[in-house]
Amino acid sequence: MLCLGLGQPTPSILIFLVLPMVATIFVFISLNSASDAYWMLPMIGFAQLSLFAGYSFYFPELFPTRLRGTGVGFCYNTVRYLAAPAPILLAYLSTTLSFREGASLMACV
Repeated sequence: MLCLGLGQPTPSILIFLVLPMVATIFVFISLNSASDAYWMLPMIGFAQLSLFAGYSFYFPELFPTRLRGTGVGFCYNTVRYLAAPAPILLAYLSTTLSFREGASLMACV
């Protein structure tokens, strides 16, 4: 309702950017037993997928009608190429820090 009142999707995009970071840090710091996974992992899944839901209404506004498909495809796939070395970086961070600290640091990127 906040986003509808302001007229632009910017507040919701900010929520979609902050929510996965907060949820990931919370899960990696607080996950202590197998029973925690049953309520924490659906929460992190919802938070991570909320960002992709925001693409459908935010990206089309950035481009004119004739370039909309190309622009949305470019934005969506560019992030995939930039995120490809992330597992290697996480492995390196896990050797210097603990896995929880490395994963929490990667969530902030």
